[in-house]
Amino acid sequence: MSWTRETDDKALVQRLGERLRRIREAKELSLSELSRLSGVPAPTLSRIENNKMSPTFSVLARVMEGMQCDWTNVVSDLSPDDQGPPDVSVVRQGEGAAAEVSGIDYMFLHRNEHAPLQTLIMKVTATDLNAVGGLIGHEGDEFCYVLKGRLALHIKDHPTEILKSGDNALFNSRIPHAYVDDSGKGSEVLIVMTRPLEAARTSTSESQALITRRTGRKESAALPRTARAPRKKVA
Repeated sequence: MSWTRETDDKALVQRLGERLRRIREAKELSLSELSRLSGVPAPTLSRIENNKMSPTFSVLARVMEGMQCDWTNVVSDLSPDDQGPPDVSVVRQGEGAAAEVSGIDYMFLHRNEHAPLQTLIMKVTATDLNAVGGLIGHEGDEFCYVLKGRLALHIKDHPTEILKSGDNALFNSRIPHAYVDDSGKGSEVLIVMTRPLEAARTSTSESQALITRRTGRKESAALPRTARAPRKKVA
């Protein structure tokens, strides 16, 4: 599969910090407030927003959780209202939005948050858990299908599963988990995740309450509070 990154302006990986800042400012959150909501220190958030630091997946997930947004918001230039809920979405080879976070390349195939599923292909080159930021969980269920290579699927309190090309797994993604390459040559895996829209809309997390107080209106929450292994303070 030939992967191409966005060509309008800079590549997505270079614009990640800019987009995160735009989302934060749209929600009228200061760096200190987002730090309190996400558990990520304000100086670290500043370095990420200014493209001086590439966050691990777990750090990025905390940031998105704190702002109540998901990958759809991060990888798309369109707001959810601009996108609308399409009846049919077709992505041609080489299309989609690409991003790289700590040893994993992500190709997001369909970028509409109204859809009940998130679909993406991951290229995993990281060979240990520390490189991907450890185990992390999120709402919903997750399906993975190995397209190429050999993948180690780590799930908390479960044996590590070694998956080869054609192997697949379906699991409760609330359980903290992570993908690591076990081939030494990189692996590709198709991921399909459910997005619990109703649970997101009715979220009563601390970040929802803060956003409501600051803006005087409720924001649509695309990513409910995640479940994860005990977190360590991020340096």
